[in-house]
Amino acid sequence: MGARIAYRLTHPTILERIEVSPDIEMIEIDPLDWMIGRPLAEIDLPRRYNVRIFAIRRGNITITELTGSTKILKDDKIYIYGKHSAIERFVEH
Repeated sequence: MGARIAYRLTHPTILERIEVSPDIEMIEIDPLDWMIGRPLAEIDLPRRYNVRIFAIRRGNITITELTGSTKILKDDKIYIYGKHSAIERFVEH
């Protein structure tokens, strides 16, 4: 539990983190300012950071059928997966 609290303190943008394997993790974040209002194709996390958005929680709805035209809204929760090192690079952006 202490490690989890320390991780949250050093990574305040991450709301939740799940380690899938020693090198793969999933995170839940609020949208970063530069993402809001932009479509996924423009955000292009796979090319920039080698991480992928696999779901967006919008109110009571979870969107899993994402397309390049899916836009990130201010109050969304974003679910991302990737290698630990790639997640770290993304979070430090």
